[in-house]
Amino acid sequence: MGSDDEAAFAGLMERQWRFACKVAWSVLRNVQDAEDAAQEVFLKLLRNKGWRDLRDERAFIARAAWRTAVDRLRQHGAAALEQDVAAEEPGPEDAVVDANWERA
Repeated sequence: MGSDDEAAFAGLMERQWRFACKVAWSVLRNVQDAEDAAQEVFLKLLRNKGWRDLRDERAFIARAAWRTAVDRLRQHGAAALEQDVAAEEPGPEDAVVDANWERA
């Protein structure tokens, strides 16, 4: 990839990175997972060189980020659900918070 291509791809990422993260977050509701999904979208674009021929880059990024997030949700949905259930059990932090509330 030449320096012109690198600059053009960097410009695409600068323009659309936050948007891709927001779209992915709307599905995943987790910042780290959303950033991972957005990164996956841009890596696929870079590898396939499909970013050069985009007519409406915002629409394409939205669709790709949405699909990637949904795929991640399907793949990791059961594991995330199990973690959420485990997180509902009170932990040591909850005991400290409860004690502080009682003292107040």
